[in-house]
Amino acid sequence: MTIGKRQFQLQIANCLLSIANKKVFRNSEFLSFIFSIQKNMRKKAKTALITGASSGIGMALAAELAAQNYNLILMARREELLADWAQFLQTEYVNITIKVVVSDVTQFEEHMAQVKEVASAFDTLDLVIANAGVGYNTIESHNTWEGTKEIFDVNLLGAIATIEAAKDFMLAQGYGHIVGISSMTSVRGIPQVSAYSASKAGLTTFLESMRTDLIDSKITVTDVHPGYVATPMTQENGKMPWLVSKEKAAQLIFKAIRRKKARLYFPWQMLFLNYLARILPNPIYDLAMRLLRKKIAAFRKNRN
Repeated sequence: MTIGKRQFQLQIANCLLSIANKKVFRNSEFLSFIFSIQKNMRKKAKTALITGASSGIGMALAAELAAQNYNLILMARREELLADWAQFLQTEYVNITIKVVVSDVTQFEEHMAQVKEVASAFDTLDLVIANAGVGYNTIESHNTWEGTKEIFDVNLLGAIATIEAAKDFMLAQGYGHIVGISSMTSVRGIPQVSAYSASKAGLTTFLESMRTDLIDSKITVTDVHPGYVATPMTQENGKMPWLVSKEKAAQLIFKAIRRKKARLYFPWQMLFLNYLARILPNPIYDLAMRLLRKKIAAFRKNRN
């Protein structure tokens, strides 16, 4: 693992401390100065692990956290994209350490072992973001078991594998922050994304249960519910209301992390619609979804 500039500076501080402890250099003010350098560097050198870091929200989160002086563990399946992005970030942010790990979250045991191994190599894991996800629109009658299983393996079971491995490490070190990227679609089922909606609903419930389990610990759990974000996964959707850039999404997510929020919904317009969806009686909700299905069908017909 390459030693970043900040780690190098910390080693220099340790050397200075060793020198200062010799009688000829012993001086209380000088020692206090060196101790303050060590404390400040350790405080700033936090480590974050992000899955799905080669594109979309994960890519933007990596850039946002790099700008905030986090050391980064970037995980994804696509090695070339991941390596190129890590190299770009390392060039832009020379004071941090970046580790690239090619990992498939659906290889559950192998992935969990990778999370624990790389966290141990950094000797700390302050933040984990279970962001890896897949999703595509399907008409329910055309859904396949294989497609549904893939979505659940990545969005739900893969996310849980990441979180459980990180949680074990954080419990041992006594602190940490767990973030799961859910979706606005987790609130109620909507047409043509049944598997995606259900996988995100499962992740939200899992995160809420974990938050209550860890409520007396120093581990924070945050459940993130984005609306439409401009990413490769959503580019086939056509025109989307209240579309948010991935960079703006990353800023909002980091703000929620800094404030240790239990849940984050964005944008606010989608939050309002989701609140409305929760309280609508089934007959009214079904009517609204029937209209939505017709609108989607018309869009696809015009596009083709």
